[in-house]
Amino acid sequence: MKTNDSAARLIRIHPNDNVAVTSMPLSKGAPLTAAGESLTLLDDVEIGGRIALRDIPAGYPIIQ
Repeated sequence: MKTNDSAARLIRIHPNDNVAVTSMPLSKGAPLTAAGESLTLLDDVEIGGRIALRDIPAGYPIIQ
């Protein structure tokens, strides 16, 4: 697996998870594919940072 593949950069344990964890630092604007969706990072994310895989309304639980 190439290190620039989204699967190598994101860790998602269960299909019901609404966030994934980064396995390496990622830069703002980086294109990703997760859970069948195309994502573009709005901010830089450090290793171990969480990325929402879909919109999460205020007060809704983070599922990881």
